[in-house]
Amino acid sequence: MATKELNISPETAELDSTLYYEFGPFRLDATRRLLLREGRAVPLTHKAFETLAVLVQNGGRIIEKDELMREVWPDTFVEEGSLARNISVLRKALGEGPSDHQYIETIPKRGYRFVARVREVLEPVEQAAAPPNTIGREVGEPLKETSLSPDAGFYRPVSAPPVAAQRKAGNYIPWLVAAAVVIAVLAYVAIQMNRSERQSVPGESMKVARFTTTSKTLDGAISPDGKYVVYATVEEGKQSLWVKQVATSSNVQIVPPGDVTYQGLAFSPDGNYIYFNLWDRKSVGAIYQVPALGGIPNKIITDVMPSLAISPDGRKIVFIRGLAAEKAQALMVANIDGSDIREISRRGGTKWYLQPAWSPDGKTIACSAGSEGSQGYSTVQLIEIPAGGGEERLISQQKWLGVSGIAWLKDRSGLVLMATDQMKIPFQIWTVSYADGSARKITSDVNGYAGLSMTSSGDTLVTVQQDVISNLWVLPAGNAAYARKVTSGKYEGFSFAWVPGNKIVFRSWAGGNADLWIMDQDGSNKKQLTSDASEETDPVVTSDGRFIIFISNRGGSFNLWRMNIDGSDLKQLTHGPGEWAISYSVAENSIVYIASDSGKQTLWKMPVDGGEPEQLTTKYSYMPSVSPDGKLIAYSYWDENANPQQWGREIISIRDGRKVQSFSLPETAVIWSGSVLLRWTPDGRGLSYIDRAGGVSNVWTLPLDGTAAKPVTDFKDDEIFWFDWSPDGKQLACSRGVVSSDVVLITDFR
Repeated sequence: MATKELNISPETAELDSTLYYEFGPFRLDATRRLLLREGRAVPLTHKAFETLAVLVQNGGRIIEKDELMREVWPDTFVEEGSLARNISVLRKALGEGPSDHQYIETIPKRGYRFVARVREVLEPVEQAAAPPNTIGREVGEPLKETSLSPDAGFYRPVSAPPVAAQRKAGNYIPWLVAAAVVIAVLAYVAIQMNRSERQSVPGESMKVARFTTTSKTLDGAISPDGKYVVYATVEEGKQSLWVKQVATSSNVQIVPPGDVTYQGLAFSPDGNYIYFNLWDRKSVGAIYQVPALGGIPNKIITDVMPSLAISPDGRKIVFIRGLAAEKAQALMVANIDGSDIREISRRGGTKWYLQPAWSPDGKTIACSAGSEGSQGYSTVQLIEIPAGGGEERLISQQKWLGVSGIAWLKDRSGLVLMATDQMKIPFQIWTVSYADGSARKITSDVNGYAGLSMTSSGDTLVTVQQDVISNLWVLPAGNAAYARKVTSGKYEGFSFAWVPGNKIVFRSWAGGNADLWIMDQDGSNKKQLTSDASEETDPVVTSDGRFIIFISNRGGSFNLWRMNIDGSDLKQLTHGPGEWAISYSVAENSIVYIASDSGKQTLWKMPVDGGEPEQLTTKYSYMPSVSPDGKLIAYSYWDENANPQQWGREIISIRDGRKVQSFSLPETAVIWSGSVLLRWTPDGRGLSYIDRAGGVSNVWTLPLDGTAAKPVTDFKDDEIFWFDWSPDGKQLACSRGVVSSDVVLITDFR
């Protein structure tokens, strides 16, 4: 029988402390909702975690099934099978075999008992000024370079090229991954926004059933009759397409793994075919048709942006096309075989479309319509357009910060969508009345959802549920064998920078908000530098260690700010509609960054002390990195003159923007927010980047003398989200963690 030990020192008892439950190699942190095995996170669904927490906290006591279900699903009726599935998931996570129940014992006809010895350990919580837990915004949209890190908590708002937007699936499809791993989230992802601080408040009778268990599912769609689900998954960096039968769980792969990204899935109305939007990670997207139980995919349409929808009669397909030369997007309709393509509506400038959904009567197409807001970020509304073409009509006055899926109710009385209206709040389920446009959020879950597909009856929907954990690690000379984990939170270090003297400035949610902190490289002496309701991220530190330059929306828009290394003397440096992606030049004591000029994002520089900014490029530019001597800039750009249009990478002079050298990266280089995070090597002879060669995330270096790229780290698991070299080149820091995402079936959601 389980026993409990309480380990409390007199000193600890006098401090604010966190209670942990330890058993075997596991530690359960109820505050952060984490299960750790020897310091590594064990992915669990929200309800599975709650089930384990109730069992552990009542260790040694038989808990009746009814009592356990009341604790895990309060005020909600669920069948006993849901509890049994949770127990099965937990046994697998804990490593129990069919007859080896060293943790959870089944008491026939009664319930369950946690039988392992449990130690309750109190540990002091570091004291820091806690900022208000204010709700803000989160999300990425199309035509917006949003740089979604896996926590998906920060939005960088500016225009991107229309065709380039179809490349940047992570910007506005949160379930896509950086180089075939969930972005985040990371997107998008991501993952997200203060989950550890909130409790789940689902719809009154909503039931959520986990449908896949790979933790690597990226997108899913359910057949109109509800009998099958098609989903995309990733393994060793390659994505594949599967179909699974709902009733029997029979599973079949219909498209083999490839270096591709799936950007939208749909069944034909009769369920015989599956249509998918695919990007080859090189140029433009395309739409394919494949028999539902497997066969040879047939390409039917090229030059498409993410998402698609099939008409109710199965004769038409609607999709979005970027018009780069005209800086616009068009909503297009074609015959189901790809013939007779025609434009039915267009948005230009800083406006765009996403997520089309055909009405049940086939007369109109609903979609999310976005536009750049007055404070430097974008809002999205729900509109409809006649299927034959015509004027847009606003369905609802509600404004969201992002929409990741739309479906009509079968009687056309309303729509269901995945959306978020506040920063730091993950995507949730909403309903919108078609008659009066009233919008209602029906879930407030701690986990976020991405994408949406619904049966023709409207009683079951499919979406992807996501979660992420990240912490900072420091490696001597990049040697993974000696990697040291220096933070122990859940959303730590999604962006950070080294400080001369071997300190690190990093982004953390430890205070309940996205703030900047500073610590020694071993994780000691943590100090919170910013403490307010705004978002702070992407710090860089001047070479003399005096100033931190960072991005914040404390002034309304996301702009560049400067503060002293101790967090004092805040000064706003830019006042445009949005700036981001900062890098520092020691040669000029200036900062290089991305800004939007007349709807086009380009490279700029300005003195650290402030002053007149100077434009360096006229191309659509992304993710600059300044060389150690401060004289060169490496960055990515969108080549509008190529046919087809594609990504390019080059090095330019910081003095006048003159091109010095072009370079290319392998297809396995991790792409998030449409670009690659670059860091110069300390000797200035190469560029480091994140690569998933072999399906594992590691830092690689590309020498600029033309020789082959080679790995720096040799991690065997987890994802790298951010990295940077120390000024002396002796240390490499990485933010690493796990991203989990699986298809779930949701019923009784209205």
